[in-house]
Amino acid sequence: MYADSTQRASPQAQMQDIQPLPVRPGESRTPALQVLAEKRMHGGMPYLAVATNAEISAETGRSFLKEASKAVASGTGKPEQYVMVRLNAGQPLLFAGTDAPTALLEVKSIGFPAHGVQGLAASLCELVAKHLGVPGERIYVVFTDVRAAMWGHDGQMFG
Repeated sequence: MYADSTQRASPQAQMQDIQPLPVRPGESRTPALQVLAEKRMHGGMPYLAVATNAEISAETGRSFLKEASKAVASGTGKPEQYVMVRLNAGQPLLFAGTDAPTALLEVKSIGFPAHGVQGLAASLCELVAKHLGVPGERIYVVFTDVRAAMWGHDGQMFG
C-alpha cells in the first residue's frame, strides 16, 4: 500500500477512502461512520440563496421555501435532508436600470448532475415567478460547484 509501512494517510485522505458499506441484518454502524459514509455518498449540501426586491407575506415565503427545497433536491439528485434554502425578500435590488420585481438565485453544491442544471434553473425560475411574482426575464441564476474540501457540516469537512 505505502512504500514505507510507517507512513500513514492524513485524516482527510482517510475520509476520502470511506465508502458506504452494506449493513447486514442485525449489524449497525457507529453514528460517526454513518454520517461520513452518507456525506461521501451524497456529496454535500446543496444551498439555494434567493434575494429579491419583491415584498411577500410570511406565508408566501414559507410556501416558497418548501417548494424550492424539493426542487433543489430533485434537480441536484441529492436527498432533501441535505438541502438548505435562504430567502431574502424586500431587498434593495436594481436590474436593467429599474426597481421592478427582480431576483438573484445562487445555487451552490458539491457537484451537479451530469445532465446539467438547465432543468433546475427552469424549475426555480417558475417557482420564483409563481410565489414571488418576478418574471423570468428579470431573474438571474448562478450555479457554483464547490470543492468538497471547502464545504463543512457539523464541524467536519466533506472532503
